[in-house]
Amino acid sequence: MFCDFYGEVVENSPRLNSGHQSNWHSFTVTDYTENPALRESDADTINSNNIVGRRVIKCDAWDINAGPSRALPPGTLVFIRNCFVTEWDNTIELKVRADPQFPDKTSEPAPESPAPPINPRASSVPLVHTEPDPVALVEPEPELESIFQSPTVIRFPNRPITPIKEVMGFPKPIWKFRIRARVVACAPVELERFVRIYCHNCQEGATPTPDLAQNGTVVCPGCASVLPDSQYVYSFSMLLEDSSGDRLRVIAYGRDAAQFLPGLAPTNMHSNNATRQSLAQRLGKILPPSITCKWHQTGPKRHRKGTQSAMSTPAPWFDCCIKSYEVEIVGELVRRYQIFGTSLT
Repeated sequence: MFCDFYGEVVENSPRLNSGHQSNWHSFTVTDYTENPALRESDADTINSNNIVGRRVIKCDAWDINAGPSRALPPGTLVFIRNCFVTEWDNTIELKVRADPQFPDKTSEPAPESPAPPINPRASSVPLVHTEPDPVALVEPEPELESIFQSPTVIRFPNRPITPIKEVMGFPKPIWKFRIRARVVACAPVELERFVRIYCHNCQEGATPTPDLAQNGTVVCPGCASVLPDSQYVYSFSMLLEDSSGDRLRVIAYGRDAAQFLPGLAPTNMHSNNATRQSLAQRLGKILPPSITCKWHQTGPKRHRKGTQSAMSTPAPWFDCCIKSYEVEIVGELVRRYQIFGTSLT
């Protein structure tokens, strides 16, 4: 069966391409749906977003498509045309080959309004990068853009800013945006709970506690498995507000959150006070004083007088990239938003 596929790159690494020919490249994608007929994957294939097993599709790009596919980082939205679908070893695979005789051969209709490619000439290549629809974007004011200095560095600095209202009403569930906003709240409230541990053995997460480490090792509270230090992951959310007053809850998790906080590896904040202080100082660049002052024993110097004006000072504006996706909760698809491609310097 031939079809068109629209989704997100999950993994694109040498691990998937050991021993491959030069005209063949493999990567994995997802459309965030799940096929219960497929098997679950092994623990070593779990990625930062926990997109595994029944939600992952393997894609093999051949010939002229092999080169462009090597440049697709995880998180990239792709529209793959005219791919052959097969099932092998209880997994779904997409085969993408050049077909000069029947370039549009497909047994399923293409999307009604596929997103335009970044490079107009790429329309002749089955594998295409996609960009957001212009109707959902608002160009920033030139004079304000030249004055504004964001405390963050983002992957797509030239992408127009999208208002939060447009983000929430965007028709496609999986997309990427650049927004300008400020933090009005965060969760959890306690800084120590910004980090969680994830156990591949029992597929559960837990909040680190002061007594989590036993004899220098980290033990899963659920199944008592010994976990490596790399099992610590950032997991928190921020309520963002843009200049129109619209608000959006954004998740920071896994490798995307580690990129958001470069140089601050997640760890047990109960036992690593130096990292805790550095994290509080870094997040203080974008969080309101009403939140950060609770993380300091004496509070920042500018807040020691406890004046009402200091405590009510709003958080600064900053730019960030976010991606939308859907998860199934009690049989209902719920849209979520996660920060990515953003570094708080």
